[in-house]
Amino acid sequence: MYFKIVGALATALLVSGCATHSPSLNTVDVTDKDLTNLKSGTACGTYVLSLFGPFGQESIVSAAKNGDIKKIKAVDKNTDNFILFSRNCITVHGE
Repeated sequence: MYFKIVGALATALLVSGCATHSPSLNTVDVTDKDLTNLKSGTACGTYVLSLFGPFGQESIVSAAKNGDIKKIKAVDKNTDNFILFSRNCITVHGE
């Protein structure tokens, strides 16, 4: 009986996760801007168990290089949390 309780608690701890959301604090008025000609580039990093990583280049500079962007206009950050790993992506928009 003891091993079943410990096993159930260990399983619950292992599969539980947490999610965070960090909203953007900077806002820009884009009503007069032409956003149709912007290029975009993305760079992602993967973390295993939130302890090991990042595996990959997760930076604004890498995202700008991936999209061949010389002048950055906007930056987006996206985080996907899964049970055993998470992925953080930076997307850069610009010219």
